[in-house]
Amino acid sequence: MKPHTPLPPHISELPDAEDEANSLLQRVVTRPEFQAAFSVMSAFDGGGTMDLASLLSQFRDAADAVNEGKMEGPERIAMSQAKLLDMLFHELLRRGMANLENSHGEALMRLALKAQAQSSRTLETLAVLKKPPVFAHQVNMANQQVVNNTLPNGAPLPSTPHFQGTPPALAEESPNLVRLAKKRKPAIQYHAVE
Repeated sequence: MKPHTPLPPHISELPDAEDEANSLLQRVVTRPEFQAAFSVMSAFDGGGTMDLASLLSQFRDAADAVNEGKMEGPERIAMSQAKLLDMLFHELLRRGMANLENSHGEALMRLALKAQAQSSRTLETLAVLKKPPVFAHQVNMANQQVVNNTLPNGAPLPSTPHFQGTPPALAEESPNLVRLAKKRKPAIQYHAVE
C-alpha cells in the first residue's frame, strides 16, 4: 500500500465541485426573486405548466426597474391593491348591513372597516411613492442666533387661519382621512436657536 501523500497547498484549498454547486444553489434559492417565483408556482400552478425560469426573470426585471428609479410597477401595485381593498370594503359592508340581526353582521362590519383602513394606508403609500418626503437638516453656524417672529412694525405675526369643518367631498370619500385631519392641530413655534 502506498502511503497517502497530502495535496499541495494550492490544490487542497480549491473547493470541490459538489461544494461549489451546493453554494450556488443556496445563493439562488435564498434570493427574493426566486422565493417570489416559487411561491407563485406553489399557489397557482397545480398543473405544472408555469416555467420557473421565466417567472424568475420577470421578478428580476421588476426589481431591476425599481433599482433604476422606475417606480411605475410599485405604483401600479399600490393602486391595484387600494382599489381591490376598496371593493372588498363595499362588499363586506353590504353583507354586514344585510346580516345586522345575527352574529355574522358584526364580524363582517369589522372586516369591512379593516379593509377600508388598509385601503387608506395603501393610498398613503402610493402618495409617498409619487412624491417622497424631503428630509432637510438645518445647520446653525451662528453663536447666538435669534429668530424674530414679529412684523417690521413690532406686531406679532398673525396666526394662519385654519379651515374649520370638513369639505363635503372629502367627508364622502374617506371618513378615516377626515378623522385623522381633525386630530392634527397645527402649532406655531416661537423659539430662539443657539
